[in-house]
This record gives sequence, C-alpha cells and structure tokens, in this order.
Amino acid sequence: MKSEKGFTFLALLALIGVLFFAIWFLYSPYMREGLFINLGTLSPEREQELIATGKEHLIQITRQGFIPEILEVEQFDTVTFRNVDTILHQPVSEAAENKGACLGFAAPEPLVLNQEFSIVFQKRGTCEFSDALTDVNPGEITITRFTR
Repeated sequence: MKSEKGFTFLALLALIGVLFFAIWFLYSPYMREGLFINLGTLSPEREQELIATGKEHLIQITRQGFIPEILEVEQFDTVTFRNVDTILHQPVSEAAENKGACLGFAAPEPLVLNQEFSIVFQKRGTCEFSDALTDVNPGEITITRFTR
C-alpha cells in the first residue's frame, strides 16, 4: 500500500512537471516563429513586416577595407554597404554559387563615392564577402535567428 502511494505521488509530481514545462514552452521565445520559421510559408505581408521592424546596419567600404569587417545581424535585418572611397568598390559574396545565407548577395554594379547597396538577409548562417574590384581584407556577416 505504501508503495502505491509513493508511485502515485511520483506520477503526480511528474505530471505537474510536464504541465509546467508545456506552459513555459508555449509562452517562451522558443515558440515564436523565429525558431520554427519556414521561410517558404511566410506571406509577403509578414515578410515585409519583419523587414520593416528589422534593424539597419552600415558597413563602410574604404581603401583599407570594410568597416566593420565582422558583423552579427538577425534575420530580416538590412545591411547597407556604402562606398566612402574615391575609387570603385563592389561588395560580393564569397560563397560558392551564392548559396544559403548569402543568396543574392552581390552588388549589381560597382559603387561610386557615397553610393550604397543594401541587402536583407533572410536565412540564418554565415556569409563571407569581399570586394570584387580591389584586394582589401574580406569581411563576414553572421545571421542569427530573429527575436522580434
């Protein structure tokens, strides 16, 4: 009899633990669409909303290289490359065939002084980039899960 009470108590305690965990998980950041996001299912409206609420980051291109060289952003943040040099620069992805996080990352034309190229990164990952026209040090952008 004493054994049955002990088992019942442990079963009840386990059930309460599972219930508390389930409630916590439902209201935690892990249940936001950022963890379970399937980019193929985002509506255009939701995608635009995420982009509109994203942060904007600036990378300057100088004769010495990119400032900053390393940047961490969230999904749907906008990164703008601005040429602050008097010679032409063209930021492009180092990724083979522009796959993954770097998809679509290449300025369509060389940038003149004060001209900008912006890109919104939607996939998580790391994107290495360089200047297609000069031999400056390459840079790297890490795209993390969005938290908004």
